[in-house]
Amino acid sequence: MRMTPMVVFVVAMAVAGWAFYRSQDADQRGWARYQATGVGALLVAGVVGTVLQPGLLRFLWLAMVVVAAVRLTVLPKQSRNRAARLRVSSGPSE
Repeated sequence: MRMTPMVVFVVAMAVAGWAFYRSQDADQRGWARYQATGVGALLVAGVVGTVLQPGLLRFLWLAMVVVAAVRLTVLPKQSRNRAARLRVSSGPSE
């Protein structure tokens, strides 16, 4: 039972790493989708750790949940800012 949060965390890190890597070359919608997938995987790992981990380590898992929730909250604004930067850098279309 004690190993379950760490196994979930390792799998979530692999999923998040893959998603964040894929987001770098994606279009605007793909970027937001991959970013949300990566953060969502970390959020799930944090929830599993918070529920299953005994003792003080539970608070570290809870901190990961809070950070992931905040990241998901600001993700739409970051997506809009990224889209605006891409429009400006591509120049006017004729």
